[in-house]
Amino acid sequence: MKAYLDIVKNRVKQASQLISGNLNSIGTSLSNFFKGSDHASPVVDQAVIHPDVDGDDLDTTPQTPRQYSDHPSEHYMNLKIRFRDIGRLSAVAETIGRDYLTSMPEGAASRRLGQIAYLYRRLHQDLICGDVADDLDNAEKHRKANPKSWDEWDSANLDQMQNIYIHKRHIPADLEEERARLSYNGRRVHRECLQNNDWKQAQVFLKDVMTMHCRLAEARARSANTNSAYQALMSEYIPGANVLKINDWFKELEQDLASLLPKVIEKQTNDKEPIALKGPYPAESQMWLNECLLKVIGFDFNRGGLYETGHNPVEGGTPEDTRLVIKNVDPSNFLDSMKSALHEGGHGIYIQGLPRDTWRYQPVAQDIGAAVHESQALLIEMMIGRTRSFFDYLSPRLEGLY
Repeated sequence: MKAYLDIVKNRVKQASQLISGNLNSIGTSLSNFFKGSDHASPVVDQAVIHPDVDGDDLDTTPQTPRQYSDHPSEHYMNLKIRFRDIGRLSAVAETIGRDYLTSMPEGAASRRLGQIAYLYRRLHQDLICGDVADDLDNAEKHRKANPKSWDEWDSANLDQMQNIYIHKRHIPADLEEERARLSYNGRRVHRECLQNNDWKQAQVFLKDVMTMHCRLAEARARSANTNSAYQALMSEYIPGANVLKINDWFKELEQDLASLLPKVIEKQTNDKEPIALKGPYPAESQMWLNECLLKVIGFDFNRGGLYETGHNPVEGGTPEDTRLVIKNVDPSNFLDSMKSALHEGGHGIYIQGLPRDTWRYQPVAQDIGAAVHESQALLIEMMIGRTRSFFDYLSPRLEGLY
């Protein structure tokens, strides 16, 4: 736990230096955006077209993507091609899924939901077929017999392939289809419940969600050979973590918080009341500010976008097409949308930073769970975006905007 906290502290220190120590360069960047100047696009050498790769594998680096590089294990090569194709189909599902949540016409909702659900069913069927199990067994035998043929990346890739297969192998395809349907439809149901104040509708929907997760927990527990349904579900969000270990972490944090909380309450009691915001803050100006801040933290709008929606915020997509979605802005309070954009931006730069050039579509190039994902989002939103240094930097640049 101490080692983990040390890593977090280190990241916070680096982030603080980014905001506090380098304000001049960051300020210039944001000032240029506010002035409306365009930043020159980075110079990119002519794309190298690799032999035997199709259009979506064109690369700007002079090296062959590792998913195509030869390996002495034929079975591992089979797995790399299969997971490449699974990755491609997953990217298609992600893209039309984000479209479902952002720009899709309302009249297309039911058909699009069926299309998304089917894609996730097909993905699952491709993953758990008999050929995959045979290739995994033989690739593992090759690794044990020829350890020098496996570098750390190939070995990690095979490990991830095994983990994915093990946790999915006993899940019925219809359950994966139902899970996708409920997941995407849930945001629309939530939006309608908020608009209509109809929480009976939410109760019916949540009952279906709970039933689905109970079935999923049973299947994953059987796959992982564990009696703990909660452990089986948690492994998807925090791979490799143990429920007992996490309980120990929370006990440590509880001790620290017990001494910290009284100090926080005392400070807040003695502080002056915050100055109330006085709008209006036009929606167009808010979105402009949000996009400027996302550019400053490193989000690449050539490979992604920021959108408004009536449902709760969400992020997703691929490293080449990363969609950030925040709730429709409130004209009376620009801080809510700004904090939401920073949070989703943390998710976005994590997605865009995945090793897409050399390991695209391979399991080793995917994110490692919701815990790490949220840590990156909270690093930007909470540990940077709520510091005095950040607002000292932001405040003079808002003059004239609102």
